[in-house]
Amino acid sequence: MSLTYHLKHKDFKDSPVRRFLREAFRETRPPLADCREAMRESPLILGEGVSGGAYSQIGTAIDYRIRYHFAITPPSQFAASFEADTLLGSDCAAEFFEALNRTVHEIAPHRRRLTDDEEQTLARYCLILAALEAPYRAGARAWPPGYFGDVPPSNAADMLAAVPEDWAKDAAALAAACAERYPSWHGADAVLNPTFAGSLDVGGADADFIADGCLWEIQTTKDRVRGTDLHQLLGYSLLDYDDEYAIDRVGVLLPRHNTRVSWPIGELIAVMSGSDDLELADLRERFRAVCEVGGRSRSGGAGNFIGLAGEGEQPYTRLVASSGERLEDERGLSTHEVLMFLKRLRGERVIYRGARDFMRWLDDLHYEEKVRLIETGEAWHRTHRNAGWYIRYAPGRLLTARLLRDPPTEGSVVAADLEVHDVGGYFNGTLAQALADWRLHNAVDSPEATARAVSDLMDRWWRAK
Repeated sequence: MSLTYHLKHKDFKDSPVRRFLREAFRETRPPLADCREAMRESPLILGEGVSGGAYSQIGTAIDYRIRYHFAITPPSQFAASFEADTLLGSDCAAEFFEALNRTVHEIAPHRRRLTDDEEQTLARYCLILAALEAPYRAGARAWPPGYFGDVPPSNAADMLAAVPEDWAKDAAALAAACAERYPSWHGADAVLNPTFAGSLDVGGADADFIADGCLWEIQTTKDRVRGTDLHQLLGYSLLDYDDEYAIDRVGVLLPRHNTRVSWPIGELIAVMSGSDDLELADLRERFRAVCEVGGRSRSGGAGNFIGLAGEGEQPYTRLVASSGERLEDERGLSTHEVLMFLKRLRGERVIYRGARDFMRWLDDLHYEEKVRLIETGEAWHRTHRNAGWYIRYAPGRLLTARLLRDPPTEGSVVAADLEVHDVGGYFNGTLAQALADWRLHNAVDSPEATARAVSDLMDRWWRAK
């Protein structure tokens, strides 16, 4: 779940977050009229042969390309990298990201205007990034992109060659126009994909970029900006609870028209709320109270503690790390989503408070897979056309898993991608109960105190192990 889900997904029509933003900022017509006027005055940039599903992927590709106007971001920070090993295989993924990194350092898009050939080369890379990000945002059904055919290419060169020529030309034209219109952005200070103090309170929120105090939303639309886009901009601004970014303007960047529209944030709030009396700080406090309702408080402490909210309810809906990172979906979490969340914490000593929930993490395993897991301690669960999870489970002690392209051969040794230890299997009671006892004894319930308790319990557990 994310701020976008709250505002735009059909299953979140009754979201308190959506309701707050819509009721507080009802008057969308004046700023939307500003956007329409700006688009009318600017010619549409639209490549030949581009239609249908191409627009969405080109839009995501332009998001990546615009970041390169400002700086070269390490590929490991891209959402496109999170599942690349699974989608492409580790060797192919490594080759692709190495080639991307080498290319952007050679052509330096953050320092100068690129030639047409360089723009098209970078456009192909950005379109592959967009394709790799799609399964992370929309699930396994979004992979592979249609232009790959049934089986993705096995090397970076073939992947880049598979990108449709019309798509690459269209994305390159948009990028070149943007570079010409905003030359001051080359190498300028900017915050790319900023997250906010309240991002985790809505299940995740990362904006496009902040430059010169203005928070920008990129909309690669042909015809119109919607009211939900404005609500999303204001939602990001309100999630900046502590004014970390000192946002004083918000705006919509419109690459297909090579134009932009922005407003002082106070002015936009006044127009959309119909009131000159609202203060940004007060709105942030009110929005924070809405977002945190239902137990969305952030815990402090070790970044590798995994906990659960809503224990005992079906389906399994939320995992929360004490670092603040969380995975949440009111419709229920799939096995793949849960294990990918834990996998992203690899390198951490992950502990958990109760083994009875391990099997609920694996809720969508087939019946035969569950039987095998219980009887033999291991199972293979296919989640993608070309990949699946090899899971091992020791009740009361340990769950491990590894994402593989094919089931392991009998007798083979498989190193785990993730390893989750059950504290309840080593102590009397669960970690949750231990924390409750500790808080009661010390008469405190602060994040800092909880952090100390978690760290102490972890140290005891590792010594006992």
